[in-house]
Amino acid sequence: MEQIMGIAHGILTAALLAGYLWLFYRFRRKTDETVIRLDRTLAQIVRFSLLLVYLSGLYMSVTLSRMVHPLHHILSALPVVVLLGIQFYPTLSKKEMTIKAYTWTFILMFFLILLTAISSTLSDMPQF
Repeated sequence: MEQIMGIAHGILTAALLAGYLWLFYRFRRKTDETVIRLDRTLAQIVRFSLLLVYLSGLYMSVTLSRMVHPLHHILSALPVVVLLGIQFYPTLSKKEMTIKAYTWTFILMFFLILLTAISSTLSDMPQF
């Protein structure tokens, strides 16, 4: 079961990275400020994939007692901070996010998740 969850977690992470790259590509090519329904749906699918990655990681950490480097846990919180930021930015600043802001958000999320994935391969485990 542990191997299956590890493989599934890796596949979900790869799909998540591909989703953020695809969203970055789609929003980078936009010339107007309109967001069509397909773009919103793709963004929601990618957010749902992020939730699945977090849940599978939590399952592996708690139930299977799979250890990862502490840096992995710290870095995995950063995409949540970014998502909360873009969720509350329009309310706090009293203006809507632009297509350019969404574009940079998607590429930032890509790199944060990539760094988190790389940190999971660190073998420097603390001994308690």
